[in-house]
Amino acid sequence: MRSSKGPPAAGPLLPFVVAALLLASSCAAGAVGGFAWKDREGSSLEFAQSSSWPRGEEGRFGRERQSNRYSLKKSLLVPAGSALIVAVRRGTESADLPRIRISLSPKADGSSAFASAAFPLLAARASLAIPLAAGSRLVSVSISEEGQGGAFFIDSIAIGSAFRGIEGDAMQLRVSSGFSLVKTEGYQELAIEKPFSGLPSSIGTAHPGLLIEYGPSPRSGSQSVSLGLEAKSADGSSLAYTLRAQPAGARTVLDPGLLGSDPASVALRLPLDLEIKAFYAAELKREDFELADLGRVLLDDAPSSDFSLYHWDLLPNALVFDFKDYASQDRYLKRLAFFVEKLGFRGRLARDEEIAPLHGYNAHDYRSEDLAAFFNEAKAKSFPLSAAEKELEALLLREGVIAESGGKLGAGRGAMISIARESGPALRRTLLVHESTHAIFFSDADYRAFARSLWSSLDKGEKWFWTAYLGWAAYDVGSDYLMANEFQAYLMQQPVAAAEEYFAKRKAPELLEKHPELEERVAAYMEKYASGFPARARQLELWLRRKYGVEAGRTVFLTRR
Repeated sequence: MRSSKGPPAAGPLLPFVVAALLLASSCAAGAVGGFAWKDREGSSLEFAQSSSWPRGEEGRFGRERQSNRYSLKKSLLVPAGSALIVAVRRGTESADLPRIRISLSPKADGSSAFASAAFPLLAARASLAIPLAAGSRLVSVSISEEGQGGAFFIDSIAIGSAFRGIEGDAMQLRVSSGFSLVKTEGYQELAIEKPFSGLPSSIGTAHPGLLIEYGPSPRSGSQSVSLGLEAKSADGSSLAYTLRAQPAGARTVLDPGLLGSDPASVALRLPLDLEIKAFYAAELKREDFELADLGRVLLDDAPSSDFSLYHWDLLPNALVFDFKDYASQDRYLKRLAFFVEKLGFRGRLARDEEIAPLHGYNAHDYRSEDLAAFFNEAKAKSFPLSAAEKELEALLLREGVIAESGGKLGAGRGAMISIARESGPALRRTLLVHESTHAIFFSDADYRAFARSLWSSLDKGEKWFWTAYLGWAAYDVGSDYLMANEFQAYLMQQPVAAAEEYFAKRKAPELLEKHPELEERVAAYMEKYASGFPARARQLELWLRRKYGVEAGRTVFLTRR
């Protein structure tokens, strides 16, 4: 008879010990607990590791742990416009820089890989993206350290939106396969292979685009910094652009159509001392895609509806409308033009039959205060605005240019300007430069004060031609604010060197055609004051160049080479 005291017999416990060991082994090489793997909708997926790394440390790599494979319980069919994104962070226990190899396979054993890329871990944290072809069947992701055993951790694996390029800094970086960076003496060149491959066409508010963001220019004054952009097609042809850097830095977007629709590569060349914050192709939100350099406004395709809408990247709160023709522009803005600026009409709402035979403007500019006043007056008088004008009001409210409070509209932020496709290319450029300086005048109190002070400094004799010409053009010359605004815009719409000839040879004849009796007075004025046109333009240009990089005749930063 066996005593109840002492150690129990080993035999009966053996199955339990074996089961416990099997369970421990299953946990070590089975389901992963150290990080999550999520699908495009953000749902967690079941997966396991191939190695026997301890639970909670399945994504910890180092000198002794250089390779692991993670396999899904169920294969995943990749939706269009997707990328595999592995979020990692650098370990502190090793001075070696990790080089991470990621391979994707349709098989659990990692064979027959259909995509593979290596990434040097250049930031403390990074999201490493591999764009995926629609319909790819993914089962496993193999990850290894190819360098000297540098330590890093996997924070997550996910299926996200397609991304090609780079974004971020030394602390947090997002980078894709197919991206390269080469530095030479004085310059750096960033390149993306097949930037738009796999990106879906425009759907709803999402559009494919190339985003470029850079930091403040390290140079100032008359020195300008330029970026070179080149898109190459598979047949060897290319499209090249120059992007002058804005002094404060910029974030702008290009339509794929400007780069040949589906280029084989796109490269950005810039000085080493200019910080690049982002250079990538992806599906962008409407608000991102609307952010544009004025050069893109001129280069984009004509709108399919009444207008295309942009936010000027130099002044993001300034809306830029590009109308398909003058008639469309008039439907939205003609009555507004008479209410805000036209002599004999300012401050009142003119009916269609009254202004139908009168000319509006080929291009427009409005500050938020005047826009709010126009719609408030219409509401107060129960004036029947057109469907286009009501649409404009709703758009301005949505964009924050005007704001509603207590049942009334007030000034919001920014301004709006417009041009039309019916103007020829040269005229479109001139009008866009002219209107964009109005946007700066409306948006920048310091520039507005400078321009108004410069206008006030002119003696009565020098102001005479301006008053005569703008009066002939039906501006309300009794408004000092309006006169200063038009004074600076007309001076800034062409290069300084062309200012004297522009006013003496083009504007003066326009005035004399209507008022031939002023011929002697105009001639005397030009003899005494003609040199003042370039002199005043130069003063304005110097101010704008220092702050915005804007030059007389050139507020466009993106140009085709």
